[in-house]
Amino acid sequence: MISVIIPVYNTEKYLHRCISSVLRSIYRDFEILLINDGSEDGSAAICKEYVKRDSRVRYYEQENRGVSAARNKGIEECKGDWIVFVDSDDCITCDFFSTIVKEEYQLYDLLLFDYIVLNKKMRESERETLVFENAGICCYGKEEKILLIEKIIGGKELAENSRTSMRAPWAKAFKRSIIDENHICFPVEISIGEDALFNIEYIQKMTSCLHIQKQVYFYEIHPDSVSHGLCIDFMFNDIVYQKQMRELLEQYCMFQQLEKAYYNSVLFSVADILIKDIFNPYTTRTFREECRLCCRIHENDLYTEALQLNSQMGRFSRRVLLFFFKIKCYPIVKLLCEICCKILEKMEQA
Repeated sequence: MISVIIPVYNTEKYLHRCISSVLRSIYRDFEILLINDGSEDGSAAICKEYVKRDSRVRYYEQENRGVSAARNKGIEECKGDWIVFVDSDDCITCDFFSTIVKEEYQLYDLLLFDYIVLNKKMRESERETLVFENAGICCYGKEEKILLIEKIIGGKELAENSRTSMRAPWAKAFKRSIIDENHICFPVEISIGEDALFNIEYIQKMTSCLHIQKQVYFYEIHPDSVSHGLCIDFMFNDIVYQKQMRELLEQYCMFQQLEKAYYNSVLFSVADILIKDIFNPYTTRTFREECRLCCRIHENDLYTEALQLNSQMGRFSRRVLLFFFKIKCYPIVKLLCEICCKILEKMEQA
């Protein structure tokens, strides 16, 4: 059986589409766990409606504690052999589950699939029956764990000509037995990066995984989502995330092998913090308050260690931004961040 865990928070606009896509699956032996994380819109009513419609749908409510707590609740309550995570504003193809349960895939501990960015012009009737052909299959064993974790840290694609989100928990199938036996859960202290930490710990405990280059998941980008646009308190979240990431790599004796990838990721985060949080043009902070937050970054050992390596890695544009940040030329940093924000807005609108 497959357990489908869907965290729900104020997504009434997309929830019907999400749950319906799961219920239309060709393979029928699954359960859906809807975890309502304190929604304030009509999401709860929609969830309860589906519980009445189908006995495979179960519903749980909790106070708003974040997506990690919601997914952890689903892990505690699920009964399936495989666990699949689906975000409530996304949807899946009708053959996703029937691919997971193929006999030749049952010896693997993790199944990785490709996703497709949801095309708003695509009619729902077309999407309901959409089936993609396998473009290829690649097996990864114990000796490739470092490669997989490096991809997660760097947020890179797993293979050329494929789109596999290594950081996200969706478009994947996890063995429940491995999660239960090793007490793997999503860290509730952070709201960005929690999925990367979960995936790294799971990969450390697994024996082998399979990348099936088949698009099974529709991912929709929302400009107002937590990972896009203005991210208030991004820096405070990232400080905890970077600390936990380093501790995890050191715990499994991987830090030396992945040091370059780790520091490159830290530099990427510093640039993101400057652009999406501190100097975002939509903040209400004064310039003096923005400068104080910059000082907090300079006071953090992990950030300062990474900044020493700025000239050696990353894109030229990022190196320029962080060069001026390193020498504390904040007016130029602010100007560059505002330019970056305008470019990002145009890209999202295109």
